[in-house]
Amino acid sequence: MGRMLKISILLKDSPGALKELVDEISSINVNIVEIIHDRLSTNVSAGSAGVTISLETEDQNQSNALINHLNQKNIEFEVIS
Repeated sequence: MGRMLKISILLKDSPGALKELVDEISSINVNIVEIIHDRLSTNVSAGSAGVTISLETEDQNQSNALINHLNQKNIEFEVIS
């Protein structure tokens, strides 16, 4: 088993938004373990979806590569753990 990484993202609630995010993650060959997609929580504004993704990376280098890649794509996210 590799290194576990969990990120939180606020996505626009529109067709294809989650797919685009998943495509960016998979382009770094990171394994998605779990996706929690929340549109109903009171802390998620209308037109948005809160997404928490648990990921498995090979090592710290791959975790850093993913973080750098998402930053370069101007994807706003927070590393939870």
